[in-house]
Amino acid sequence: MQMTNYSKFIDEQKVYFKNNLYKPNDALWEDGFWLKTGVGSSWLLSRNKLSLRFFSTSKVKGLSNINISEEYQEFCKAMLVYSYRQANGNVSPQKLVAELLVLKRWFYSLQELTSDTHPKKLSTEILNHAYLLLKNNSNAANLPDHVGTFKRLQHIVNKYGFTSKKLEFEVDLKYFGKQNRTPKAKITKELFEYKNIDENEINTEKLISIQTFINIASLKNFCQSEGERILLNSLFLSIVTGFRSTEIIMLKKDCLIEKPILDLQTNKPISVNDKVQYMLGIQYYGAKGAGERIHWVEPSSTTLVKSIIQDT
Repeated sequence: MQMTNYSKFIDEQKVYFKNNLYKPNDALWEDGFWLKTGVGSSWLLSRNKLSLRFFSTSKVKGLSNINISEEYQEFCKAMLVYSYRQANGNVSPQKLVAELLVLKRWFYSLQELTSDTHPKKLSTEILNHAYLLLKNNSNAANLPDHVGTFKRLQHIVNKYGFTSKKLEFEVDLKYFGKQNRTPKAKITKELFEYKNIDENEINTEKLISIQTFINIASLKNFCQSEGERILLNSLFLSIVTGFRSTEIIMLKKDCLIEKPILDLQTNKPISVNDKVQYMLGIQYYGAKGAGERIHWVEPSSTTLVKSIIQDT
């Protein structure tokens, strides 16, 4: 049963890769590394030089260099493709590189603790061992992100059920970096809804105070012209999204885009109560030469962002 589930997982991702991701001049599924040009292309396009090398653990901090079996390399590729699909295509190559490094750590621990490095031999013990090696060779400030990656990959393995026992890796660290914008967006949304928030929970060095924000929001009642309302809405939007003032100024009227969330199995839009579910994005021109980009809005803030832009 385990091998059947494993083969199904690998085959699904390989078919999806060949039918939906691969483009001429891209790396093939069989290749030992996928970022051929250093910055990638098509679905792996990146502005920074990255490395997606599957064949060894070289340059993984704290680990000696060992060769990775072809079987496990295929597993790594399938995991990255599934992760890309799970995010509905909204995933950066940097995130995939981080996931590959964790998968390499799992392989290293597999080889140290067992005589069989097939992915179906993964266990909670293997993940705990890999995490301890990582913890001893990593900045403590980065550990929450690493734990999040462990759990995200663990969830994929458990979903397909090709290990002898369910993976139960668990470390009590909050999966939010100090600079992560998601909790800030949630706080801003709650402020608009006039919910009570403990100001001690907020990093005051990075955010304006609640009272200051309430004072800003109350200015809406005093707007006497269209220009004043647009200016205030622009301020609201900068607080919610983190956009620079120049990025907001250059937004177009039709900057909002909606992308349907696809079912990973059928590749069809997901519906809830016969209503298609969408992700909301803002097309904008990034400052400092970043060019045209899309900012995907935190799901809990989509209604707020739509109302701000439509009102403007």
